[in-house]
Amino acid sequence: MQYAVIDLPLVLQARQFGETALWTPANNLSSRTLYNPVFKGSSEQLYTIEIETKSGCLTVDTQLVKTVKNVEIYVPTAFSPNADGQNDLLRPITMGIQQLRYFKIFNRWGQLIYEMNAGSKGWDGQINGSKQGTQTVVWMAEGLGLDGKVYIRKGTSVLVR
Repeated sequence: MQYAVIDLPLVLQARQFGETALWTPANNLSSRTLYNPVFKGSSEQLYTIEIETKSGCLTVDTQLVKTVKNVEIYVPTAFSPNADGQNDLLRPITMGIQQLRYFKIFNRWGQLIYEMNAGSKGWDGQINGSKQGTQTVVWMAEGLGLDGKVYIRKGTSVLVR
């Protein structure tokens, strides 16, 4: 799923393993035959992408584009890293952000305990492999919006055990 800001361009991306790609429907797309068409619209759209290989094998993917009014970075106010598959990681949820520049988490003494990088999925409530107890952490995030503006957010979240 991708989040697009209403009427701002968002580059979509299909998997690139075939010879051709066909996006259906063509609504709000710059092209329906590119692997990376640009979406610009005001309403949510679900696309199917037919990717065909040279030998004729067909793969069908889907891409949901949800629209939001404003660019935003959300971070949950609490998370519970108990391996139940729900809310196990503390991470930003970006809407209309083309690049997350950083997401940092600090303990109550102001020490950096986690920094998200490109390959990270979020903080799992551990430091050096040791599970941390219930506590409130401070986070900071910065992202570049689809509108070219820089968005800085900060707040607190509670680790619940």
